[in-house]
Amino acid sequence: MTGQPALALEPKLRPQLGTEPQVRRTALLDLLDASSRMPVAAIIAPPGYGKTTLLAQWAERDPRAFAWLTVDRRDNDPSVLLRNLVAAYDQVTPTGRVALELEDAPGAAIDAVLPRLGSALSAAAQPAVLVLDDIHLLRDGAGLEAVARL
Repeated sequence: MTGQPALALEPKLRPQLGTEPQVRRTALLDLLDASSRMPVAAIIAPPGYGKTTLLAQWAERDPRAFAWLTVDRRDNDPSVLLRNLVAAYDQVTPTGRVALELEDAPGAAIDAVLPRLGSALSAAAQPAVLVLDDIHLLRDGAGLEAVARL
């Protein structure tokens, strides 16, 4: 399993926002706040409509920790996707053992590590939000299945 260098991965673990002024969409933020008891929330809009900005504003306002992964085409490799998901979640709650198991499980990482990552998410002392920005770029069936299983 080939990973990305840490420096190449780091920008994927935080929102990529432009420098233009941001419009606060209070009504949408209120809807996201109201969805906090739901296991999954999807924000769907055409490119350029401010989905990333909205999610970044929600992260600023919500008291929970936010793990962020900006998906790109490389994440269509399920092993890369899983490694990046672990790295994103590790930003808010250290996954230690899961990350080490991922390093030791080349090839079969999805089946070996995904259940452990799911357990780590469930067992966390504090709830966290996992943002998968640009998830529309994820087209691989195995990668989509991994996200669904998680």
